[in-house]
Amino acid sequence: AIGRGCIRRDTMPALGVRGARWDVLEEQENATKKAEAQAKMMEAMGSAGGESNDEYQSMLTASQELGTHVWRVLDMKLDPVPPRLIGKFYEGDCYVICHTYKKKSPALKYDLFFWLGAKSTVDEQGAAALLTVNLDELILGGAAVQHRVSQGSETKKFKNVLPGGFIEVMEGGAATGFHHVEPETYPTRLLKVKGTRVSAVKCEAASLDAGDVFVLDRGESLIQWNGGASAPKERLKAAEVCGHICDGRQKLKVEHEVFDQGDGKVPASFWEALGGEPAGGVPTKVRVDASKEDDEAEAARAATLKMWHVHHEVGGGAVTEILERPLTKKMLDPDDAYVLEAEGCVWLWVGRKANADEKAAVAKKVE
Repeated sequence: AIGRGCIRRDTMPALGVRGARWDVLEEQENATKKAEAQAKMMEAMGSAGGESNDEYQSMLTASQELGTHVWRVLDMKLDPVPPRLIGKFYEGDCYVICHTYKKKSPALKYDLFFWLGAKSTVDEQGAAALLTVNLDELILGGAAVQHRVSQGSETKKFKNVLPGGFIEVMEGGAATGFHHVEPETYPTRLLKVKGTRVSAVKCEAASLDAGDVFVLDRGESLIQWNGGASAPKERLKAAEVCGHICDGRQKLKVEHEVFDQGDGKVPASFWEALGGEPAGGVPTKVRVDASKEDDEAEAARAATLKMWHVHHEVGGGAVTEILERPLTKKMLDPDDAYVLEAEGCVWLWVGRKANADEKAAVAKKVE
């Protein structure tokens, strides 16, 4: 993803800066920019009190504390979302998400996302984009990488910054006059955990498979069903998802129960919600069609990938789409530059020996 202040390490030798020296310079530059930006923000807010100061303080916290911070866009302002509700989004609203983290260097790094609900207004969507830029420029000193996320097209990177890597979308929103309170009832649903992916599936026994973990959500109770051939990481992921759901429904005191396939202790209410237990039980062998899901999903994802090769020609850089499949690292030539479009993001790779024409051409292609 391309953002202000984001220079990929592949480009550093071409800029004459290498290794640890770059990390030190980057940290010093970002710290200076951030301090200057925050001073301007304080001056701009001046004597504004109440909500304005609360908004500023929440943004300042996000710039200093590791973790994920979320705001709802409300009347051209950022309204902080309580930690226990992070991961819950209303389809009629827009949100700004800041993920603050560290890598090898002590300098803080930031990913900024603005999430657009399917039923949010055009004004709210524009405000979300503008507020994201303001947060980056006025608080983070332009050091963040910005991402636009539309409902239903959430990337793995986006989900990974949320508790349990799971997003829950609910009806309503500020534009409809909907007040954000916890509903008294929740529709019954069945969640499937495959690898690290969580998705809703048909609430029926036929959806169950020995190779995965499933969670039956009935509002006040969560029943986790571990397939006999499911992996430990899938069981752990399901437990994380259940924990996140429980945290968001503290008033209900949600009960979380865990059962393994074939242990004979699965309650009758579980099977009733799924339309009845299959005759002979759920097969203990992984279904062939289920075992192919990952391969099919990966193939579908790979089919959407596009990559362009930016190489030098007299008078400027030439841009050529790479049609060969599969795409591999061996295709990357350090003398040239490349643009990869994948899963709603645009990635820029600049070789160590790329010249000025190629850098200009690759920037133009990204735009």
